[in-house]
Amino acid sequence: MYVTEQFVSVQGEGTLTGVPSTFVRLGGCNLRCSWCDTPYSSWKPEGEHIPLDALVDDIARQGPRHVVLTGGEPMLQAGAVPLT
Repeated sequence: MYVTEQFVSVQGEGTLTGVPSTFVRLGGCNLRCSWCDTPYSSWKPEGEHIPLDALVDDIARQGPRHVVLTGGEPMLQAGAVPLT
């Protein structure tokens, strides 16, 4: 997966507000939203390709039980599972 950054923080939205989570920001987006707050991960993404198994290991080492995939647009990742 093309990863721009990963970090641990507290979730700031929804039912898990305040819960420690690992955030994985994926690179690449085709939507061009005017309110985008992370253009560095969207239109000209920075980062590196990390094999999925290595990414899962990294996430497990970071500790929190919850993971937030964000972007860019996560569903553009090669090998993403289609939502139907």
